Amino acid sequence: MDTDQLAARCAVASWFNQEGPLATDIQTALTIQEPLVKQWLTYWMVARTAKRENRAQLCEFLNKAKERLSNPSLTGAKAFSLVETLAEEGKRLGIFNGRPTSLVSKFAFSCRPEVFSPYDRLARAALQKSGYTIHAHDYLGYMQAFDAERKEFAEKARKSGITARTLVYRNKRMMEQHLFEMRACDKRLMLLGGFSEERMAQSVQQGDFET
Repeated sequence: MDTDQLAARCAVASWFNQEGPLATDIQTALTIQEPLVKQWLTYWMVARTAKRENRAQLCEFLNKAKERLSNPSLTGAKAFSLVETLAEEGKRLGIFNGRPTSLVSKFAFSCRPEVFSPYDRLARAALQKSGYTIHAHDYLGYMQAFDAERKEFAEKARKSGITARTLVYRNKRMMEQHLFEMRACDKRLMLLGGFSEERMAQSVQQGDFET
């Protein structure tokens, strides 16, 4: 399986099995509480960023952040700049180990997955290899580069017959095309940045996709 196909299949499987359900839980929770936060931190592997003794303050921070991130009129550069602002505010609170850009970006993704993509060090490395200059914690620059790569990937994938409609998941489920492009591009960049193909392939089980 080539890189694009693996990334696309992993994107769909991860969305329906983990990322999508977690995003729904975050979006529909009237108040985000510690059990959900613990589950979310574990999946996204950012538990070390949040100090364990400050989980109550973390919940308060995330609930306030959700309200700001969920504004449907917030798009593009303003949305991406808000992630940087929230990360800086979180750093000043003292409840994180360092500046929580990755954590905030992943939370933003869970709030609005069609707008935000997780800030990932491997994906950033891949973007830098492609010629983009992205400084540490520059989420706006990261997303501008990411969107350029997404468009290029989407065009290439379509020509290869890789689209949301051609990757029908179990029980006839399909992703929305734009979200599919976002998630598949993210997985592809992770692979290009050095993420293990074998490990990513473990998220895709035989019989997951209908033919």
